[in-house]
Amino acid sequence: MNKILKIFFCVLLFSCALNAQEIPAELLGGMLKSDSWVIKRDLQQEIFTGNVRFDSGMYKLNADKVISNRKNNTVSIIGNAYLFNRLKTGETIELFSDKILFNTKNRKGSASKVQNPVNIIYQMPEEYKLDILSNYAHIDGIKSTINLKEDVKIKYTTPASFILGYADSAFIDRANRNAVFEGSVEFDNTEYTLYAGKVSYEGSKNEITIERNYPLILAANEDITGALQSDFIKINTLTKKVHARGRVSGWVAPSN
Repeated sequence: MNKILKIFFCVLLFSCALNAQEIPAELLGGMLKSDSWVIKRDLQQEIFTGNVRFDSGMYKLNADKVISNRKNNTVSIIGNAYLFNRLKTGETIELFSDKILFNTKNRKGSASKVQNPVNIIYQMPEEYKLDILSNYAHIDGIKSTINLKEDVKIKYTTPASFILGYADSAFIDRANRNAVFEGSVEFDNTEYTLYAGKVSYEGSKNEITIERNYPLILAANEDITGALQSDFIKINTLTKKVHARGRVSGWVAPSN
C-alpha cells in the first residue's frame, strides 16, 4: 500500500513546481522565431505563424501558431503546442497540447485536447518521473491548483517500481496539500490494486479517504495475498492505520 500512497505526495510536489512557472516575459517581446510575424496595433496583437519556436535554455516553446494579445493579457499557443521548463533545482516540466491559453496577469492557464490528449511530464532527479494525460487541464497559479478533466491517466515511475492511476477527473490543491480523484478511480502497481469512485488525500491530516462505488483493495506480494472491500476506507499515511466501515469484507492468506 505504501507504494500507492506515494503517488499523492508526488502529485502535490509536481503541482508545486508547475504552479510556480510562468510563460517568460521575453515571449511577449518579439523574441519568438517563426515563418510569419504580423503585428496588429489596433488590436494590440502579435501573431506568429509557422514553425514558431523559442529556446532560452531554461524555457522552450514550439507551436504552429502563437497569438500574443496585450489588451487582455493572454497568450494563445495553437497546434502541436509544446512548453518546456527546466527548474533551478534540476527538475524539468514538459507540456504537450493541441491548444494552450495563458493569462499573464492572473496566472491562470488551460490546455485542451482537439485531437491528442494533454500530456504533462514532470521529470525529477534519479529517474523519478510523473507522466499525466487528460483531455483538459486548468492551472491557477495564484491559488496553486490544477484541475484535470476527462480520461485522466497518471503514471509515476521510480528506478524500482511504478504506479498507474486512472480517474474521470482530478483536482490538486498544492497550497492546502490536498488532492481528489473522482469517477472510475483505479490505482495499480505490481503489488496492489485499488478501485473506488472517489479517492482523496488531505495533507493537513495525513489521511487518504477511499469511498463511493463500494471500494475494493486487492493485495498480492511475496508474503500475503488479500482483499479489503468496504463502503468507506480511511488510511493514515503516517501511522499506516486503516479504518473501514459500512459493508466491510475481506480476507488475508499467506502467499504460496
